[in-house]
Amino acid sequence: MTIDLTTLRKGVRKPLGIEEDDPDLTNDEIDEYLNFSYWEIQDKFPFREKEKTVRFDTIPGTRSYDLPKPVDALISLSVLDATDGQFHKLERMATDEYENRYNTNDFRQDIPTHYTREDCFTRLWPTPDAVYTLSMKRLITLEDLSPLMTTPEVPRIWWEIIKYGAVWRAFIDFGDLGRSGNIKQHQVSLINSTVPVQAKEERDSREAGVEVLRPEYRL
Repeated sequence: MTIDLTTLRKGVRKPLGIEEDDPDLTNDEIDEYLNFSYWEIQDKFPFREKEKTVRFDTIPGTRSYDLPKPVDALISLSVLDATDGQFHKLERMATDEYENRYNTNDFRQDIPTHYTREDCFTRLWPTPDAVYTLSMKRLITLEDLSPLMTTPEVPRIWWEIIKYGAVWRAFIDFGDLGRSGNIKQHQVSLINSTVPVQAKEERDSREAGVEVLRPEYRL
């Protein structure tokens, strides 16, 4: 089953008893509820999907490389050593140090050992003298739920939790605090039953889809 924004909207309308064309609850208003729920989940339970790795090849004589989008922070850069087949991390240096080294070693080219981050690109030092494979690990900013997003960038097991977070918020605005509280309690129960499963997956496999950093969710 594919979950998209349209499906999530239907899931919010159904318990409220509101039809799709009802002006009392527009798509934009539902999207706002969903995003408030989505932001809360992202804040309390950081997902590994926010951590991305990409590999690319250097160009001989080229020292500057654009950072892939989206990017929040550059975690590390590693270069593949052809002699042992292993990736070795490059050391990060300050921009001033980089410029000093570059100016005093203007013609030096070799396998990169250091890098510096500047705005939307990174610079390597020494400048690559050949084609090297680099592995870049970065944090990305997850996009908000929007009509352009096909599916939320979180594990499937959390989609229902996001939906119920939107539902209880809608009930508050509709003045039904009792049902809002019941739905929120149900959401909390789902979260607390989900966390141990995801934590176990993280222990069992380095490739687990999510890393939950908090053991319990409380009101």
